[in-house]
Amino acid sequence: MRKMEFFTKLKLSASVLDSKKEQLYKHFCTAPDWLIECCRVEKLPPDTVFIREGEPVHTIYFILDGVFKAVDYRALGIEYEFAQFSKVYAMGGMEVIMDFRTYRTNLRTLDQCTAITLSKADFEKWLMTDIHAMRYEAKMMGEYLLEQGRLAREYLFLPGAIRLAKVLVQRYEKKAKNGVLTAEMSRQNMANETGFSIKTVSRAIRTLVEEDLITKNDKQIRISYEQYLRLKQMVEEIVAPATDEQDRYK
Repeated sequence: MRKMEFFTKLKLSASVLDSKKEQLYKHFCTAPDWLIECCRVEKLPPDTVFIREGEPVHTIYFILDGVFKAVDYRALGIEYEFAQFSKVYAMGGMEVIMDFRTYRTNLRTLDQCTAITLSKADFEKWLMTDIHAMRYEAKMMGEYLLEQGRLAREYLFLPGAIRLAKVLVQRYEKKAKNGVLTAEMSRQNMANETGFSIKTVSRAIRTLVEEDLITKNDKQIRISYEQYLRLKQMVEEIVAPATDEQDRYK
């Protein structure tokens, strides 16, 4: 299907970035008309768990704007945020490809998200009849799993301040406006994202503030472009960037 025809049929909001539209089109560039007719545009409110681990797979989500995260509750009931996403993935697609009947993770919105949704039955029927779509979804799934495995290995060896710095660098690269990141992040939020205790997070924050790598006022953290560069350098002195990341922000 031609690109403009595809976007016209979906009636996407003007707020969706062109880069996200392009990523979405890569998923659907060979999709038949019947599949596009099955797509729905949904608005997911903030703090919505739209995929819940253990529930039957019923819907595939392509998130186009807004921020969402993967959350694990299995470690003594403690919430641990182990991933946020910058690319457009078929969330729930991994379970279909791997023939799982239930979702294998929890996904929750941080703010309002726009999603293209498909039923599991329609998504599966499409993949079974389109080798290009199957190969592309397998590629994206492998890319995501490779990245998560790499990050998990890194985190095993990072001390508190470096791990927090890495989280803040990632947040800056996704959310900074006009060269400045201003974010509401409580110590509990940061503990959830890093996997450290609140006490360890407090020490890490104090270290970053004392070295003028971040500016903190109550729950608000502010990072200028110069501070971002220094944070990034500090992280990369410990962990070299992955090959596919080295040119991403040039």
